[in-house]
Amino acid sequence: MKRLLAILPFRRHQHALTVGLGLLILTLVAGLALLMLSGWFITASAMAGLGLIAMINIFTPGAAIRAAALTRTVARYGERLATHSATLKLLTTLRMDVFSRLMTQSSLTLERLQRGDALNRLTADIDVLDHVYLGVFQPAAGALLLTLAMIGLVALLSPSIAFFALLPLLLINVLIVAICRRAGRRPSRQQALSYPVLRQAVMDGLEARIELRALGQVDEFADDIDLRSRALLSRGQLLAGVDALGSAVILLVNLTALVACLWLGLGQQELTGEGGPLLAAIVLGLFAISEAWLSLPSAWRRLNQSQVAAERVEGLAKQVESTEKQQADPSWPDRPDLRINGLRFAWDDHQPPLFDGFELDLPAGHRLAVVGRSGCGKTSLLRLIMGQIQPQRGELRIGGIDIRRFSERRMQDRIAYLPQNPVLFRDTVAGNLCLARAQASEEDMVGAIECAGLGDWLRALPQGLDSWLDEAAGNLSGGERRRLALARLLLSDPALVLLDEPTASLDDQRLGALNRSLDRWLRGRSAVIVTHREDILLPVDRVLRLS
Repeated sequence: MKRLLAILPFRRHQHALTVGLGLLILTLVAGLALLMLSGWFITASAMAGLGLIAMINIFTPGAAIRAAALTRTVARYGERLATHSATLKLLTTLRMDVFSRLMTQSSLTLERLQRGDALNRLTADIDVLDHVYLGVFQPAAGALLLTLAMIGLVALLSPSIAFFALLPLLLINVLIVAICRRAGRRPSRQQALSYPVLRQAVMDGLEARIELRALGQVDEFADDIDLRSRALLSRGQLLAGVDALGSAVILLVNLTALVACLWLGLGQQELTGEGGPLLAAIVLGLFAISEAWLSLPSAWRRLNQSQVAAERVEGLAKQVESTEKQQADPSWPDRPDLRINGLRFAWDDHQPPLFDGFELDLPAGHRLAVVGRSGCGKTSLLRLIMGQIQPQRGELRIGGIDIRRFSERRMQDRIAYLPQNPVLFRDTVAGNLCLARAQASEEDMVGAIECAGLGDWLRALPQGLDSWLDEAAGNLSGGERRRLALARLLLSDPALVLLDEPTASLDDQRLGALNRSLDRWLRGRSAVIVTHREDILLPVDRVLRLS
């Protein structure tokens, strides 16, 4: 429960949530008044017709009944608007908080988050949390306050009914809800944890369908998915049984309290004459109490699933936070010489190291070309320099300062990195470019695109910089995507530039033009350029060959 309260930003929307709760209480009170007044009015009218009551006032109760009915309708509508709007805003705030943390992370950190799992935590798990307020806290508060109001009102008319029938009803209802929640805790938790695991397993199987066919394991995979699905269905049936049993017991207890009210009321002298309509009002009021409590056993049982969702969302946030640097963030050095001493790095303990005792000295303003076969560690070297991965031994220093002391934001501001698979968003061309420099002018953006060799492509677009890209820039070729990402990099002002295959997928004519543009832009900047072809390199100060 503490985790739920901690992760949900209730404080930011407490006023709207309080208004919603107030309207809910008004709705329940109006419904209770409507039933009690109607019961009193009908019974009093019947007894007056039989001559058991001399005379009744039909105007005041009739007006009160119409007022209660109108109040209940308007309050219910307002409560739905207020609570659902507040809940949606609350979940939006939570989702944006987590997403904003994700967006500050390095590409490697995001790659390590399983795509389907991270997406489900941002969508499905956070959506489950809407049950916390709408399905648990608000209805529970309403039922509790309504029952207490009923007990207080009845205590004025008949203390024995209030203390011997209604007060035990309240205590037993609370006990039933607590028992249902405890009974469903373990299967609810297993159910909530199994859904994302099964979902991820299905996605992994679809992605690996070719390999599964090649290995002849399609049937085994299908049997495993079927077994997990049957386990989900079995637990779902068990939980449905717990919910149904809890609601049935609540109903039975409330009917028992109703019988007790009748027995106690009929035995009292003051309720046998003019008190008869009051007894009818109390009995009908118990139906309103019963309706308020009926959904709570299943709602509080499902709270266990919301707690699991909160743990998963919190785990995603902590997984992101664990990658953030906590050390002091020193200023960027005036001369950002890059030095690597005694570096050892392997992707896993059982794998051979890519680097062992590796040394590198790159003075500020110099260019280094890194060439070698695929898999020799060229891209890994760039990621080590960016601080996205950490070596098992050795140190990397920029201007004499260990790169681990720099914050990730500082590294991103002062080091420009063009990966092999750059990320472009579903946005305009200008929107994608402005990620590098938010205040870039149209002239700056056009110049960067020209420098990247996409001038003709830009002029052919119907809306120029305002033209939209598809999801992941699916309407661009691989070379166009890479050069547009390069244009975005050219808008930045880094001290150190890391380029991973910047001229891939280009013909000789475009290659020459791009190399000349890059040569001009890189003057005065340190650069590490990765390529598998030494013959297409732009001018560099040194070539490092990895084997």
